[in-house]
Order: sequence, then C-alpha cells, then structure tokens
Amino acid sequence: MPEINQHAIIQTNNIGQNVRIDEFAVIRPGVHIGSNVFIHSHVVINEDVTVGDGVEIFPGAVLGNEPSKKKPLTQQTESGKRLTIGDNCSIGANAVIFYDLEIGNNARVEAGAVVMGKVPSNAIVIGMPARIDQTANNNIKVHNSALLESNHIGAATRIWAHAHILPGARIGTDCNICDQTFIENDVVIGDRVTVKSGVHIWDGARIEDDVFIGPSVAFTNDRYPRSKQHPESFLKIVIQQGASIGANATLLPGITIGKNAMVGAGAVVTKDVPANAIALGNPARIVSTLCIDKETTQ
Repeated sequence: MPEINQHAIIQTNNIGQNVRIDEFAVIRPGVHIGSNVFIHSHVVINEDVTVGDGVEIFPGAVLGNEPSKKKPLTQQTESGKRLTIGDNCSIGANAVIFYDLEIGNNARVEAGAVVMGKVPSNAIVIGMPARIDQTANNNIKVHNSALLESNHIGAATRIWAHAHILPGARIGTDCNICDQTFIENDVVIGDRVTVKSGVHIWDGARIEDDVFIGPSVAFTNDRYPRSKQHPESFLKIVIQQGASIGANATLLPGITIGKNAMVGAGAVVTKDVPANAIALGNPARIVSTLCIDKETTQ
C-alpha cells in the first residue's frame, strides 16, 4: 500500500506499490505512478504524466507544465499532451518539466532545471533551459556562476566564475578557463591551454596545445570594424603549440604566433611572430630567439 500524507491531494488511483507521497503534494487525474517512488512535499504532477519505477521527485518540482498556455496548472490539459518519466530517475527540487517529452531511464534532472526537450537515458541535465551536463562523467569542473553552452569540452577542464562559453566553441582536455572570460562560437582551443582572467576570444581564433594566454589579452578579428556591419568571414588568429602571450597584449587580425614563441606583456602584435621568437613592444618586434633545447636565449 502507498504511504500518503493526509495533506497531499491525490486525484488518481493509478499508484503502484511502496510509494511515498509527502505533505502538500498534488497529483492530478490521469497520472500513473510506478512502484518504489518517493514524491516529496509540494510536488505538482499534472494530468497525463507517467512516472516509472524507482523515481524520486524532490520538493517543489512541477511535472507537466505548458509554456504556451495562459491557464493555471490546475486546469485539465489538452488531449494528447503527455509526459513520461523513465525508471530510476531523479527529479531535483523546483525543477520544471514540460509536456510532450520523455525523460529516459536513470536520468537525473538537477535542482531548478527547466526541461523543454527529451532527456536521454543516463543523462544529467542542468540549467534554464536545461541542457545535458557534459561535465558529469569526465571530471570537468564548472563554477556555479559560469555559463557553459558548449557540449564540446574535454575531460578535466576547469571553467571558473562568470566565464561564458558559446555553443559552437570547442575546448580540449585539461584546460584552465579563468574568471570573467568569454569564448565565442568559432573558436577552437587545444589541450592543456591556460586562459587567464578577463580574456575575450572572438570568432576565428585557433589556439593549439599547451598555450598560455595571460590576463586581459585582447583578441581581434576585423581590421576595419563598424557597428552592425559584419564581414562574410572573420580573419583568424592562430597561436601555435607551446606559445605564451603576456598580460594585456593585443593581437591584431590575421596573424600567427609561432610554436613556443613568447609575446611580452602589453605588446601590440601586428604581424606574424616566428617560432621560438620573443616579441616585445608597440608595435611588437622580435628582440631575441629561444634556444629550446638549452633553455637559453640568443
């Protein structure tokens, strides 16, 4: 027999074995609840929702919302509107899940997520609107205040406070993306790259493995920018493997920084920097060359 709190509102008889429903939960007509389900307090499950076996729904979650309707959740939904929660799912506190979708088996909807699309089995979804959390199984660390929109983030990468990464960006493994960074769509970043605080990386940037980008480095991609006027394609900046860019340096469009090169703090780079070169000044000029094998300069 189900264990139902006396202050819960239950309007369905389709409840399986070993179900617990806490106080002030609201279960509407047409709801089907499987066995071994735990529904916490203040949960609302609207009409024509199916909840599988072994599901736990945490306080304040709403299942079966209709974003385009102007009517209260308590009113009967239109015929054909359905929501299915698979077996062994977890629905976080205050999450909202809309109609006309399916939550796959063993999926987890995190607290506060707003789910408007299908969730695959074994996935973890976060955010508003909800997206699949790519960090769940590959040791990625994302600060709570970061806005990560890309699904192309390598394992063991760390993304810190107030960073914003657009959907098209691709970032490799074991990178460190520091506070207040912005990475646009057409950006490719390799493995073990460090991007320090205050860096904005615009469309067209290609950053290879083991590169260091110092604080507040300025990337550019348009030689003659005008407001509301965009070129057909943006010029690229390429930073080759192992190069380092010092704090507050400015990189003009269309340049390549060679392998293991070093650009000094505050430099304004207007043309290519060869491999192993050290470039300083405004405009940047080559002042020496690294002897990588001997770890000296010439």
